[in-house]
Amino acid sequence: MGRHRSVDISELDLPAALAPDRPRGDQIRERLEALAVRLGPGATLPSDRQLADHFGVARMTVRTEIKRLAIDGVLEVEHGRGTFVARAPRLAPEWGTSYTVAARAANGNPSSTLLESAADGADPSTARLLGIAEGAPVLTVTRLRALDGRPVGVERVSIPLDQFPGLDEVDLENVSLYEVLAERWGLVRASSTGRAAATLPGEADAAVLGVTVRDPCLVVQMTSTDVDGRVFEVGRSVYRADRYEIGIDLMHQPNRA
Repeated sequence: MGRHRSVDISELDLPAALAPDRPRGDQIRERLEALAVRLGPGATLPSDRQLADHFGVARMTVRTEIKRLAIDGVLEVEHGRGTFVARAPRLAPEWGTSYTVAARAANGNPSSTLLESAADGADPSTARLLGIAEGAPVLTVTRLRALDGRPVGVERVSIPLDQFPGLDEVDLENVSLYEVLAERWGLVRASSTGRAAATLPGEADAAVLGVTVRDPCLVVQMTSTDVDGRVFEVGRSVYRADRYEIGIDLMHQPNRA
């Protein structure tokens, strides 16, 4: 899907005056959000310099509000290209859901680029998390996940090869890892636990995700077990905060006297 044509700020009916009794940032955010609705998905916004000059504020003030709107999924910031109205909602899988399954449920077109696949001996930390001996063979897979051609996250998982012999010979680029493990090795997942936190990406992850090392991302660390209680996967993934969020669905039992 192509971008809309670039919009010059002089063509927009965008009020410049800011009320003195309200925070400038809040007012700029409101106007940019309204502008995004008016321009429509994929439209290019004026540069932060143009917006700063228009509102008579520092560029950092504008950049802060653009970043907030990007985190909320209203805008997209593509490093070196500009700021755009978000074309689609962020991917929002439930905790522990396969990326491929979540993308299909969102009616998106998921894709993966295999960045690295390496079989090696488990280091002390990985061995402890997997409950295996240090030096036991593990396969570590690093993939760039995308939705409709847009980078979303870098996923890294480590899996014990003694449980899944031959997995290191399987092409995992465009398939669901969980589906492969279920179909070929009879894996039945029982639980996934982990934690998510805000982070700043390293240079390598930022480069493939199309962000800078100053753009906030979401880091998710996960441990998954099968029906026999064995840990079969540990992972650490970094996602663009403007394109990914975690869905939460809690079931509560009513209180009974």
